[in-house]
Amino acid sequence: MSKYTKTSTSTPVILLTSSAPEDTGIINSIHITNESVDTSNTVSLSLSAVDSSVSLDGVYIIKNVNIPFGTTLVLDNVPNFNIQQYNLKLDCTTASTGSGLTVIIN
Repeated sequence: MSKYTKTSTSTPVILLTSSAPEDTGIINSIHITNESVDTSNTVSLSLSAVDSSVSLDGVYIIKNVNIPFGTTLVLDNVPNFNIQQYNLKLDCTTASTGSGLTVIIN
């Protein structure tokens, strides 16, 4: 099952969470598309702990990767994770209205 998310904000976005019954921690690939026509976006993809007692928080899959405008970053072989312990979070440091991102998780 694929999940599609669009964002145009620099506020972190939770892409997968245990509170959504359709979400799992099993991922084949992630596509992140920069829809802007003139602005690059810098993105980070991380696992954030659901519970503060979990010792591994902020484990990065990618960190501060620049995606040029009109380009798609494809991540294959993304590690699976325990959806009960972690959320999959997207941070974008340069997203703004008109320069959004589309994320497809397969």
